[in-house]
Amino acid sequence: MTRNLHLGLFLAIGSTLASAALESAPADMSESQEIAARISASTFPLEQVPEAFRAKVEGVLKQPTTYARGPIEAFPCEPKVYAWLLDHPHHGFRAWKALGVKCATVEQRGEGVFHGVDPWGSEMTCHEILREPNRRAWFAEGTAKPAPIGPSVPIRAVVLIRYHDVVGADGRVGVRHRAEVFAQYDAGRAAKLVSRLWGLTNEAVTRKAAEQIELFFSGLAWYISEHPEWPPTALKPDKKASPRDVEQIALLMQMLAGLPVGDADKTARTPPPPFSGANP
Repeated sequence: MTRNLHLGLFLAIGSTLASAALESAPADMSESQEIAARISASTFPLEQVPEAFRAKVEGVLKQPTTYARGPIEAFPCEPKVYAWLLDHPHHGFRAWKALGVKCATVEQRGEGVFHGVDPWGSEMTCHEILREPNRRAWFAEGTAKPAPIGPSVPIRAVVLIRYHDVVGADGRVGVRHRAEVFAQYDAGRAAKLVSRLWGLTNEAVTRKAAEQIELFFSGLAWYISEHPEWPPTALKPDKKASPRDVEQIALLMQMLAGLPVGDADKTARTPPPPFSGANP
């Protein structure tokens, strides 16, 4: 799991899709992938994308090197906590690190703008390009390294997440979501070299990327909701924290106030009960 998250949790929408594209063989998409990608792209509201990114986003959506969707996943959590993580993914990286996961160092550089560098030297900047009820999208651009020693390859990607509040058969509230990844990269010599090292196909690895993006948000939303006593210590702002970060953490603390306190040690040993029959 640590290895996957090391690749996957770069800005929650960066490193896996970067490394995934690099790890995959530069083959054409399957027919089913192409159809799914065209349908999804046709429903994307490009007119709402900031003009500075519209042409790049359109290029990735219409001519992706690879595309994949993650599974439809439903899980118990406080929906407000899930939405907070979508708004502030850089704090999500801090949270995963506090749980012992190796991942990128990410900082916020403006409203909806995040920049990250992972331990292998991948560097990407991510912009939120769409915020609607039940739908978010980001555009990521930079260079990726799938291994500590090896070439960097430029990559652009669009990540889309659709989500809804749900109620499980047992009455618990939660979220149902699904991630989609459109990635565009140079399928030249560098990518061919990496594909020989990893031996993975476009479709398999990009699907893995979408799954990791889903895990980034669902895992933390569930854990924080179950253990509201944990974030005040794990995410406590340090002296270098900006006033904006302090305010964002304070907002999360307000959301968690009044939630029942769980047993973190027990949770680490015992998987959560099934969340079946979730309906909007």
